[in-house]
Amino acid sequence: MAAPQTINWPHAPLHQLSARGTYIVTAGTYKKAHHFRSRDRLSVLQRGQLSVAQQFGWHLEAWSVFSNHYHFVAHWHNFWETKLTHRNSYLARLNYVHQNPVKHGLVYVANQYPWCSAGWFERTARPAQVKTIYGFKIDKLKVLDDYEVALEE
Repeated sequence: MAAPQTINWPHAPLHQLSARGTYIVTAGTYKKAHHFRSRDRLSVLQRGQLSVAQQFGWHLEAWSVFSNHYHFVAHWHNFWETKLTHRNSYLARLNYVHQNPVKHGLVYVANQYPWCSAGWFERTARPAQVKTIYGFKIDKLKVLDDYEVALEE
């Protein structure tokens, strides 16, 4: 899978809960339509997500974008999605978002999917931090993610 153009990632991975609020957000397209099926559209969606996050001061910890939905874990002060308040729950959800391309069957290893943070995380975090977060079980997490994704061949 070809990587999209180089992107200026928002920050080095801190991976800690924030008193202002750490959230996991999942959003999908209307009727789960595959509006972002092509590599170009996925790249546009990812650039837009990173740009908006930076513009509004959201500190992204993990993200994945797909043809009809996206997930991200971020710190900011005012939102109503699932607020993460326990360290283990937070770290497991970071792993979930990083591993989401594997869950959807798009790649065998998450860092091979260019529209998520797994590769960036593995390049910028300390090896012990990567091992710790990737060690959290995600098979029993309750995250709304009943999407079937598509990618243009």
